Amino acid sequence: MKMITLLQNKATNFFERVYVENPFLYELLKISITYDSFIEYLRIFIEEQLSASAIAFAYAEKFDTVLFQQITWKEQGGVRLLSYIFNRKRTVNDFNYGGRLIEIDTLKFLWNDFNNIVTDTNEALANELIFTFRQFTGKLLPQKLTDEMLKELINKHKSGTDSEIVAIRKQNKDRIIRIFIEKIESGEIVRPNFSFPDGILFDEKYALMHEWWNDKSFHLQFAIRNVRLLKELSGEVISSETIELFIRAEKAGVPFFVNPYYLSLLTGKLLPSMPYADMPIRQYLFVSEELVDAFGTIVAWEKEDIVVPGKPNAAGWILPTEHNLHRRYPEVAIIIPDSMGRACGGLCVSCQRMFDFQRGNLNFELTKLKTRLKWSEKLSILMDYYEKDSQLRDVLITGGDALMSSDATLENILNAIVAMAIRKRAANVNRAEGRKYAEITRIRLGTRLPVYLPQRITPELITLLKNFRLKAMDAGITQFFIQTHFETSLEITPEAVNAIEMLLSAGWIVSNQQVFTSAASIKGHTAKLRQELNKIGVINYYTFSVKGFLENSNSFATNARLAQELVEEKEIGIRHSREFNNIDFYESTDKPKFIRDFLEKYNLPFIATDRNIMNLPGVGKSLTFRTIGLTSDGRRVLEFEYDTHRMHSPVVEMMNKVVIVESKSIHDYLKQIEQWGEDISVYESIYGYGNGVSEKVHKIWNYTKLPFEITGEFSNFKYPEEGA
Repeated sequence: MKMITLLQNKATNFFERVYVENPFLYELLKISITYDSFIEYLRIFIEEQLSASAIAFAYAEKFDTVLFQQITWKEQGGVRLLSYIFNRKRTVNDFNYGGRLIEIDTLKFLWNDFNNIVTDTNEALANELIFTFRQFTGKLLPQKLTDEMLKELINKHKSGTDSEIVAIRKQNKDRIIRIFIEKIESGEIVRPNFSFPDGILFDEKYALMHEWWNDKSFHLQFAIRNVRLLKELSGEVISSETIELFIRAEKAGVPFFVNPYYLSLLTGKLLPSMPYADMPIRQYLFVSEELVDAFGTIVAWEKEDIVVPGKPNAAGWILPTEHNLHRRYPEVAIIIPDSMGRACGGLCVSCQRMFDFQRGNLNFELTKLKTRLKWSEKLSILMDYYEKDSQLRDVLITGGDALMSSDATLENILNAIVAMAIRKRAANVNRAEGRKYAEITRIRLGTRLPVYLPQRITPELITLLKNFRLKAMDAGITQFFIQTHFETSLEITPEAVNAIEMLLSAGWIVSNQQVFTSAASIKGHTAKLRQELNKIGVINYYTFSVKGFLENSNSFATNARLAQELVEEKEIGIRHSREFNNIDFYESTDKPKFIRDFLEKYNLPFIATDRNIMNLPGVGKSLTFRTIGLTSDGRRVLEFEYDTHRMHSPVVEMMNKVVIVESKSIHDYLKQIEQWGEDISVYESIYGYGNGVSEKVHKIWNYTKLPFEITGEFSNFKYPEEGA
């Protein structure tokens, strides 16, 4: 029998289960004379098993959400097989490998295997086909979590306020402090602002170091920038293999910058019951082999980051300066100041701007980033841009990190925004109804310092933020957000909790964005983070898929896992979340209590106000995708469409769909998390998430409604030249 003969072929060892589990497929292959005839027989067979809605969805040119909601889980397997058929022989760019052209013809792998045609395939590809056919035949089912099951998953994970974790961090802090004392005493480290008076005893030096630990300047000046010091300070927390990789990275020019406080958060083997608990922190600090190998050839992920003076960016926006404004949407533009705000309190190794570090545009030479005189001139130009733009209503100051700027620099920027908002509001008086411009209603500060360096949150900063809020409200600004970035509940330390309490006391709302790295994607981990943040009064804004190509493949969790988390875990926190009223929340003076009362009222583990989303390498965010093919090594090829739940640049209407070849297969993702102790059998339904749908924006993020209709015209806009 041919089946037995084929088992001798290496590739068939991977595909054997496909034939054995699906006799109909074996029969179709056996009667087909050509590949095209096999495809036609298979198409007819699949469509005979599908409803009219599923067939209509499969054939629709655009992703039809209404039709998709009518399709059963089982039918989604058939729809994906049809997608493979419709996209066969399609050519796409694989930017994980320099943008090389690859042809996707997924089902031809089966044809070639059956006919003894040698093909470079692996287990990752075979598993994709095995589980797709299992879904199509009803053997693969989604996991439906009960409230109790989710609670168990959440309780698996630790918080930075747990006594056991606090004790480990105290041990780390003590080790780091003692080593720094030795290095200051020996003269190996000299910092004029942090030196010991002559003649003092060790205990006095030790006490002084503890005092310095609460000073942000200490952590920035004593930040670790080289492997030798990292090895000394980390003790047994970091393995010798990781140190060797850091040595390679240092030689390759990969930047490294971690402050003592954040380094002290590592737990590793010091927590023997959960040696991989701090993996989400490690993935932010530790370089990967893929990053080291790719450094020097990394390409920009977001196309609109490329700015040519006087010409529209990929989103069509003409920007006033080359490096100080980032814009993809009509309502919001990002200010990146020429100051310390261009830097961060630490380096995230999967940073979307690693491309700029590679080019030398970004660095951690903090003394060179102090505000220069010409910044005041640029700030004036930026304010003029906001004032005279018809659609801008939202100012996001980030970088870098907004709170890396000094209080004086930040206050200067905020005061300029208030003055601009007043002028923009006044100018509308003379504009006719239907011709008025959007007015500034929202201010956001993007910062990771409550996580990286909570010592930055000082009484002086809180006074600044309080005073600004009062002035800004008189200018018509009603929404004030600190937009931070906790990656794991282990980062919610007592110091971070105190920082959040202080920020909330200033009357600002604190929201969080998480990057869904492979370490953060462990079941229950993101749910735990949402829950712990809610407890301290923080609401969740975005849960992002990892950006980037092969350089970030180690931390990439696949978009199927992001879609799975949304449906199987986050869904419980979505119940009743639409009843979370933004007006009442904004006006509440005790936000932790407001959230706590809401959760208790509706018996929820957390409020899912965030959206699971991918930042596309185009001009927007979305999780609306189809899987249109597989590479020979099992990586998915996804075709994204733009999120219809928010306003976009007019460019989107003219753009093609965005095709992304993922940097990691689901098989390799599961193998990675299995090394961390995960039972990957409970993740198997991940293979069934071949389509994704963007969530609606929670109403809490709606802009304040203006008392008039703004103009539909766009200023500072021009369609990019074809091919630009």
